[in-house]
Amino acid sequence: MDARRLKVFSEVARRRSFTHAGLALHMSQSAVSQQVAALEAELGGRLFERSRRRVSLTPEGAALYERAEGILASIEEARRAVAAARGLVEGDLTVAASFTAGSYLIPRPLAILGRRHPGLFTKVRIENTAEVVRSLLAGTADVGYVEGEVSNSALRLQPLLTDELVVIASASHRLARAEELQPEELLLEPFVA
Repeated sequence: MDARRLKVFSEVARRRSFTHAGLALHMSQSAVSQQVAALEAELGGRLFERSRRRVSLTPEGAALYERAEGILASIEEARRAVAAARGLVEGDLTVAASFTAGSYLIPRPLAILGRRHPGLFTKVRIENTAEVVRSLLAGTADVGYVEGEVSNSALRLQPLLTDELVVIASASHRLARAEELQPEELLLEPFVA
C-alpha cells in the first residue's frame, strides 16, 4: 500500500471533501480523485460514498481510516528515527500557536530551523489558546505556543518568555507619574485600541 495514497485518503476522510483535501495537500481535485481511485482499485472496494454535496466513508473506508492515521504516524516516526540516526532533523512539524506568538514570536526561529534542516517541513496553524490545547491533545499538532494560562496535566508546559505590558500616556497625565499600576486603576481610563 502506497503511503502517499494513504495520506491522500486520510485527508479526504478527515475533511469530507476532495476539494478541501486537495487544497491542504497542494494537489488538484482530479489528482486527489486519481489517488483515491488507485487505492480503491488496490484494495478492491469503494472507500467513499460520493454525492453532490457530501463525501462519506463506506464501511470499508471507515475500517481503513481507523488504521490509516496510526500507519501514517508510524511511517513519519520511522522517517524521523532514520534521519536522527544520520544526525538530521526531517519530517513534518505541525506548530499550533495563538495569535501573538504565531505572528510575532515564532516566524524567525522557524525560518532559522528550516534553513538548518531543509528536510523539515513546518506547518503553522494560528488558533486561540483553547484550540492550541485541543490540537495538542488530539495529536494534530506537535508543539504549541500560547500566551494564555494553560492547566492540563497531560501537557508538558515550558515557559519561554515573559511579557511586560506598559501604559502610554501624556506626560501630564496622572498615570505618567506612577511607578507601578494595579490593573483596577486602569478601569476608569479611556483607551485607544
